[in-house]
Amino acid sequence: MSPEQARGEAGRLTPRTDVWSLGCLLHEMLLGAPPFVGDTAAAVVGRVLVQEPAPIRRRRRDVPAGVERVIRVSLSKRPGDRYPDGAALAADLDRVLAGERPRARVPGARRRSAASAAAALAAVVTVAAIAWPAASGGSAPPRSLGPSEAERLASTAFGLRLKDPARGAELLGRALALDPERHAWRVEQGLTLWFAGDAAAAMDAWETVPPRAPEFRQARLYQGLEAFFRLAGKEAEPRLSPLTDGNDAAAALSRAVVAARRKAWAEARSALAGQQSWCASLLRAYVEAADPSGDPTKAEMEYTEALGEGIPFDWVYNNRGCAREDLGNLEGALADFDEALKRRPSEVKYRVNRGRIRVLRGDHRGGLQDLEDVPADSPDFLSALSHRARARSELGDIRGAFADLDRLLRTEPEDVTSRALRADLRRTAGDPRGALEDLDAVLRVRPDYYLALGSRAVVRQALGDTRGCLEDCEAALKLQPDCAEALAARGVIRAQKRDFAGARDDLDKALGFWPDRLELRMNRGVVRQELGDLPGALADLDAVLAAQPAHALALSNRAVVKRGLGDAGGALADLTALLEREPGHPVRLVNRASVRTDLGDFEGALADLREAEKRMPGHPILRANRSLVLARMGKCDEALAEAKAALAFDSKGPYYAYAARGLALLRQGKPREARAAFESFEALARPADPLRPAVAEWKAEASGAGAK
Repeated sequence: MSPEQARGEAGRLTPRTDVWSLGCLLHEMLLGAPPFVGDTAAAVVGRVLVQEPAPIRRRRRDVPAGVERVIRVSLSKRPGDRYPDGAALAADLDRVLAGERPRARVPGARRRSAASAAAALAAVVTVAAIAWPAASGGSAPPRSLGPSEAERLASTAFGLRLKDPARGAELLGRALALDPERHAWRVEQGLTLWFAGDAAAAMDAWETVPPRAPEFRQARLYQGLEAFFRLAGKEAEPRLSPLTDGNDAAAALSRAVVAARRKAWAEARSALAGQQSWCASLLRAYVEAADPSGDPTKAEMEYTEALGEGIPFDWVYNNRGCAREDLGNLEGALADFDEALKRRPSEVKYRVNRGRIRVLRGDHRGGLQDLEDVPADSPDFLSALSHRARARSELGDIRGAFADLDRLLRTEPEDVTSRALRADLRRTAGDPRGALEDLDAVLRVRPDYYLALGSRAVVRQALGDTRGCLEDCEAALKLQPDCAEALAARGVIRAQKRDFAGARDDLDKALGFWPDRLELRMNRGVVRQELGDLPGALADLDAVLAAQPAHALALSNRAVVKRGLGDAGGALADLTALLEREPGHPVRLVNRASVRTDLGDFEGALADLREAEKRMPGHPILRANRSLVLARMGKCDEALAEAKAALAFDSKGPYYAYAARGLALLRQGKPREARAAFESFEALARPADPLRPAVAEWKAEASGAGAK
C-alpha cells in the first residue's frame, strides 16, 4: 500500500501506485518479508508514511546493488520519484541483469529539512537546523612567521583550528591585542570560535573586519552563512546579496544561498557547481535535503565529505542522521544522533531525533527515555508526544499513551494520524465506543480516509452494528480494494451469513497483508472447515496453536478437523488436553464422546455424555449423541427412544439423531426407513461433518438391502 493510498488520496492513484506495490513484492521475494510490518494497522500505516525500508544488501549481500536501487526507486514516497509504470521498471531491471547500471537514481523518501531555515518544509517530524558551512579553504595564513610575539601566537592558533578551537580562538585574541590590524587573523578567530560552538562570538569577530579590508567579503560570507543556517535564514540575504557579483568563491556561495532561500533549487545547484570547500559541501547537502525532488544519498555524501575534513559541528552529525533516516539506514542515523548529543547534550531536537529512531528500531524503553521531559515550549514537543505515545503503548503503558495523545490532540485536534492511533489504542483497551468517537472525528475531516473506514468497520462489528460494519467495509474497499481491515471484517460478516466462499476470499486477501494475525488465521480455519477444506483448516489452526499453544478454541476446532481427517487419536489428544484445563466443559465432553465412539470406546463415550449432562440436563444434542453410541453398540430400541426424544425437542439441531435412527432401523431390518433417516441427516449436516463418510456407507448398505 503506497503512501498516497495510506493517506486516502484516491484521486492520486496512477500506474506509479502499482510500481510501489511491485517494489514491495520484489522486497518480499528477496527478504521473505514485506518492507513495512507492524502489530496494528496504524503501526503499518505510520511506517509506510515516514519510514524507509532497511537496505536490502545489509541482509543479503548477494543481491546486486543495481537491483537494490531499482527497488528503492520503486518504493519512493513521492509518486513522481518512482518509475512511471511497470514497463520502465522492467527496462531498468533488464539493464541491471545485463550488467549495466540502472538509469533511475534513488530519490528522496520523506523530505525533511534538516535546517531550521527549511522548517516549513518539514511535514511531520522534527528535524534539526541544517549545518552551517565551515571555512572555504580557510583565511589567509599570517603574513609571516617572524619572531614577533603576535605572529608566534597566530601561528600556533592556526594549527589548533580543528584540534582545540577554543584554545586557538584565545591565542588569536591575544595576537590581535598585539596587532589589531591583522584582519586575516580576525576572520580566522571567527572560524575558530565558530568551530568551538560560540556562534555569537564568531559573528562579533567577523563584524569587526572593516569594509576597506580585503578580508571583508570573506567575513561577510561567513556571517551570511551563519545567519542562513543557524538563524533559519533570517538576515542571510541582506548580508549576502552585496557579495553575489563577482567570480570568486564568496560570490558563488552567496548566489547559492540567495537561490536556496527562494527555493530556486536548480539555480542553487548551478551556483555550487565546481565549488570545492566545506561551505560548498554543506550547502549542497542543504539543497538536496530541502528540495522536495532532492537526493538524500547526495546529502549524506556531502555531509560525510565535510565530516571527513574535520568539521566538528554537532549539527552536521545530526543532519547526516536525518539524511540516513530518509535512506532507511536507521543504525547509521542512530550513531549520528548519538554523536550529535555527545557534542551538545542539551540540544532537545537531537534527543527527540534519537528517541524517534529508537522507537522505530524497537528500542521502546530507550526511545521513551529520550522523549520524556521534552519542554512544552520546545518546537519539538508535539513530535515527541506522538512518538512517546507509540513507545508507551508498545511497553503496555496504555494510560501514558492516552495522556500523550490527549495532550497532542488538544493542540492539534485535526491531526488525523494521532486521532487514528488513539482510536486503535481505545479499541485494544476494550473501549469500542471511544474508538468509534475518534474514528467518526477522523472521517469528518477526511471522509475518504479508507484506513479509518476499515478500522471503524471493525469497531462497529464489535458493537454488533452489522449493517454499519458492512457499509464501512464496502466504502473502504471501493476506495482501496486491498484495505486489509475492511476485508477481515467483511470476511466475518460473510461467514455469519454462510457465504463461506466469499468469506474465504476476503480472509485470504487480508492474510496476504497480515500473515501473522492469529484471529484471521483462526477465522479462515473455521471457514475452510465449513467448506470441507480440512487440510487447509488444519494448517491454519496449527499456525494459531504454534503461536499460542493454549488457544482453547483453536484446539477444540482442530480436534474436530482431525476427526474429519480420520485422525481420531489426534482429536482425542487435543480434547483431553482441553478437558484437563477445563474439566466438565460440556461441549468438549460431547466432542470427546464422538471421538471415543469413532474409536469404539462406547463406555468412555457414555461416561463423557453423563458428565456433560450434569451441566446440560436433557439437552437434545446430548440425547442425539447418546442415541448414536447406543445404535453403534447394537442397543437399537434404546437408541430409537433417545433419537425420538431428541427430535421431538428440535427436529434440526440434533441431526445426529437421524444418523442414529437410521443405523438402528438398519440393524432392525428396516432399510427403507433407515435410508430416509440417513437422507434427513445428509440434508442437515455440514459438508465437512466427520460423520458423513460413515453415514454414506450405512446408506449404501440400506440401499443394497432394500433392493434385495
